[in-house]
This record gives sequence, C-alpha cells and structure tokens, in this order.
Amino acid sequence: MSMPRGVESLNGAENLYENAPLVEVVCEFRFLPGESWDVTFFGLLYEKVKSTYEIREKVTQIQSESSPGLPGTVSMQFVAQETLRISRPDRTSFIDVSPNMLSVHHVPPYPGWAGFLHLVKFALGAYRDIAKPQGLARVRLHCINNIRIPGPSAELSDYFEFYPFVGPRLPKDYFNVICGMNATFEKGRDLFRITLRTLPNNDDFRLPFLLDLDYLAQEPSSIELVDLPGWLELAHTRMRDGFEGAITDRLRNTFNSGNEA
Repeated sequence: MSMPRGVESLNGAENLYENAPLVEVVCEFRFLPGESWDVTFFGLLYEKVKSTYEIREKVTQIQSESSPGLPGTVSMQFVAQETLRISRPDRTSFIDVSPNMLSVHHVPPYPGWAGFLHLVKFALGAYRDIAKPQGLARVRLHCINNIRIPGPSAELSDYFEFYPFVGPRLPKDYFNVICGMNATFEKGRDLFRITLRTLPNNDDFRLPFLLDLDYLAQEPSSIELVDLPGWLELAHTRMRDGFEGAITDRLRNTFNSGNEA
C-alpha cells in the first residue's frame, strides 16, 4: 500500500515517503469508570461523531483480562465484548467503543500525524463528554509496518539497523526471523516495544517483514486526561525515532523510489 506523494508518514513528520510501509495505526484508551455505563452511551456518542464517522455496526471482540493466580503466576481470562464500530464512509478510519474503552484506527491513505491526532482528539473529546471517565487505565499508540525487501534472500544488515545477531558457527541460510526489544522512557513511566519478524510469503521476489512499534504508559494513572495530547505527541516522537533508527538508508530510499522495497 502506498500513500499519496507529499503526504507525511505517521511514523515521522519530517520524512515524506511516497510508499510508506505503515498499514495501520491504532490509538487505544482504557478508562477508570466514571458514570455507570449505559447502553444509551453508544447512541449519544454516535450523535457526537457522525459528522465524520457515519457508518455504525456492532462487532464482537475477544478481550483478555489478567489477574494474579498462584504465587508467581498470572491468570488470563478471555471474554467476548460487544463493541460499537463507527467508520468513515471510505473505511479508512474507524472508532471502536465498548464500556470504558475507546480506540481510533486508521489505514491508508493517511492524513499524516497531525490529521490522525485531530481524529483522536475528536473521538476522545466525544467519549469524555458522554462517559465522563475518572482517569486512565491504559493508553497506547501502535504502528504496524509491512516492509517488503528484494528476495528471495537478503542480508538483513543491508536494510535494518535492528535484527538478530547470528554467530559464525550458526547456519546462514535461516528463515522465520523474529526479534524484539523493550525500552523504558520518562523514568520508567512509558514503555517502548519494537518487534521485527518475517511474514508468510508466496512471492519468490520479495521478502515480507512486519516491523511493529508500540508505545504505552506503564503508569497510566499518573497521566491526567487533560494531558493526553501532550503524551500522544511524545509517544509519536518516540515511535518516529524508533522507526527511523531501525532502518537503513538503503531501505529508506526504497520508500521514496516509487517502487516497493
């Protein structure tokens, strides 16, 4: 998927990529309850956002919940959650809403970071007006990049600054690569996670990789709701720097060449 010439990638404000690899960006919020959740909230929220998001439908999502189990263990439960999805007519962006949860999604073509942030603020403001949450339980910015480099084989170091080290005594003809790293920022308040892995492939001429970037607050209760725009700008800066730091100029040039990497 490509983006229009001259439109910024959500990964970076100053980097104009003709063929940005970003396939989806998600901004997710979970809230500490305010007023008791009422099914009428769905309709009230729709009325507030329908000038931009017109198509509404119900979807069922599986959500995970963790709780302490036996000493040293965590118990995971998976529950089906009915969610209201409100989409733009062209389906490039949609909002998911369920009790104490809001997420804003965008797929290509992109409006750039400023345009996406505007949509997030719009949806967040509508949600706060209706549900009146007391605070944050989770906030997360997530970018998914699908990168295709010339195949059928390649030196990862030619295209990435982030890849697994393979020692001289290990086979060089390897596949199914995956590597990941976590780093903290803001004195441990925030967590940045980056993952690179191969994707299933039936193309003998391209090697597909997923470069997944996550930035979330480990201490969300320390962030006031009114301060969320500033946190999102910080998260975007960290994501941009992480993306640019993980790729080489050779790969970067392919995003501007008019051809897939």
